[in-house]
Amino acid sequence: MHNFGLLGHGNDTAHWIPKKVCGPLEGLHISSVSCGPSHTAVVTSAGQLFTFGDGVFGALGHGDRQSTNVAREVSSLRGLRTVLAACGAWHTVAIVEVVDSLNSATSCKLFTWGDGNKGQLGHADRETRLIPAYVESLRKLSFCQVACGYDFTAALSTSGQVYTMGSNAFGQLGNPTIDGKLPTVVKGSISSSCVEEIACGSHHVALLTSKARVYTWGKGANGRLGHGNNFDRNTPTPVEALKDKQVKSVACGTDFTAVICFHRCTSGLDQSLCSGCRLQFSFIRKRHNCY
Repeated sequence: MHNFGLLGHGNDTAHWIPKKVCGPLEGLHISSVSCGPSHTAVVTSAGQLFTFGDGVFGALGHGDRQSTNVAREVSSLRGLRTVLAACGAWHTVAIVEVVDSLNSATSCKLFTWGDGNKGQLGHADRETRLIPAYVESLRKLSFCQVACGYDFTAALSTSGQVYTMGSNAFGQLGNPTIDGKLPTVVKGSISSSCVEEIACGSHHVALLTSKARVYTWGKGANGRLGHGNNFDRNTPTPVEALKDKQVKSVACGTDFTAVICFHRCTSGLDQSLCSGCRLQFSFIRKRHNCY
């Protein structure tokens, strides 16, 4: 992909093999990177945030709508430590460490900018923000993860709760009764669960709980939710096909979902039949599943 400076090499040339991004990032230690369809965000281990790509909706956070094909630091966050960033189609969200002026305690807050037409910025309006803006309604919370869909946002608090905002066209906010202008906690079947990881596709969400259960909701086309059909879901629904798996991590592509599971042998206490071929285990046939 090119034409918007997505690769950060100072030109619009496409590259078919990995090429090191130099320029302002030269010599910096990078801790994470996020890619949207129109821009890229890079976080350094020192807490600096750099963006490049298409700036037409202000998603780069530089105070203008200019595009850039080289990495440029988001200057309004200079002096603060950015922990993580996520890119939607035309908006960006970052988790930033903020020091409380009263007790000097540090917490991780949510900042958003770019296109707000669907309420994905969480500021109770649909306005565009050209520089990072603090999400005031979440001021009492601290966050550890954030993910962006095409036109919505999901954030995971340090207490294990998920908050969503933006478009609810396919039920991707996890609550069918909200308009998405303000961040709202996702409840339903995950109300009593502690969430450890979240991921967003264009129009769907997947999460992993502390008990290794995977839940998905949102647009169901192409079977991306893993429930054996193409139906949309507007509340978190457990993926039953994974209930006996020891899931370690979950990730979303545009219209698909992937999980990483631990490969583990099953003890005799767990079962006496192979879950694959259904043959009895014996002294010779050791207790493991055939894959």
